[in-house]
Amino acid sequence: FFTRVSTKVKHVYRNYLLPAAVFQGVIIGGGYATGREIIEFITINGPLGGLISCLTIALGFAIVLSLSFAFAKTFGTSNYRTFLTSLLGKGWVLYEILFILLLVLIIAIVSAAATDTAKSALSLPESYSFVIIFTLIVGCNYFGKILIQNLLAAWTFLLMISLLFYTVACLTQLDAGSFTDKSLYTNTIDSVSSGFKFAVYNSALVPVLIYCTTQIEGKKAAFKAGIFAGIMGAVPALLLHLAFVTRYPEVIEQGVPTFWLLRNSDFSQFEPLYLIILFGTIILTAVGLLHGVNERINGWLGEYNRHELGKKSQAAISATLVLISVLFSKIGIISLVAKGYGWIAWGFFFAFTLPLLIIGTSKLIKRSFLDAS
Repeated sequence: FFTRVSTKVKHVYRNYLLPAAVFQGVIIGGGYATGREIIEFITINGPLGGLISCLTIALGFAIVLSLSFAFAKTFGTSNYRTFLTSLLGKGWVLYEILFILLLVLIIAIVSAAATDTAKSALSLPESYSFVIIFTLIVGCNYFGKILIQNLLAAWTFLLMISLLFYTVACLTQLDAGSFTDKSLYTNTIDSVSSGFKFAVYNSALVPVLIYCTTQIEGKKAAFKAGIFAGIMGAVPALLLHLAFVTRYPEVIEQGVPTFWLLRNSDFSQFEPLYLIILFGTIILTAVGLLHGVNERINGWLGEYNRHELGKKSQAAISATLVLISVLFSKIGIISLVAKGYGWIAWGFFFAFTLPLLIIGTSKLIKRSFLDAS
């Protein structure tokens, strides 16, 4: 009996829980920690419209991840390079360009969020915040993969637990009578459209985490795992939206709404803990993405039988990208999220999502017919 239970638990963990956790770890990042992306693409549509956006996001995630996981398992492309070249051919170059742009944008956003919050909460000058962020990001990339993986895994778990308590605490203060007819108005088209954009640019990061399909047991399990991971990826967005509607519409105008809501509620005693979680998440988001860049460079070097990047080279590349991102952060977090993500979402739609839906699906169908004959 215990052997059967143990086998079943391992099966569920490998096929469903692990891929879902990896996906959450990749997308949860600074946007979920600061809440600005949730405002811009979900809560801005109103209490009811935001729920429609969340449903759209869950559906979009589930479609992209299920097709991606099934494709990787069917064609044995469970690593970043082979997955992209098999799916996109020479189009992988366009994806890489967009990924670097997204990387710079994400680091710019999390840097702006960190400096804004540090200035508001601690009266810390922007230059001090930048030096701290820069040192920690570059330092983590210098020490390498094992440290980064362990930190990311532990911090993602901590963030999810904190987010759940945060949402429940906010909902206990909800006054349903504060909602007006205007605030409850729902534009379904706008709600679906913004949810679609959010789903597209986040799910376009799937190639970065495609390695998690290695341990999945078969094509059918991979398809189901993608659906489960997609739904779980939308859960943090739903939780934050439920928290934000308790102070709607004032929360819409806030650059770092999670911090603003905490400070303007009865939970100010948890402010130090929140700041630790926020800064840790922001730094580790940048660390994880920059490490991915170094890993891809090492992959290219390996193809040409050259030595991998040393610690100093990895730190130098990370430092350069952080400096570029900080220049973008001067634009301001609200403008960065509103304009940057909107444009890049359409770029990823044509460079990755559309080819996946058309080329990926057609290859999967063709392979199914071949296997059946």
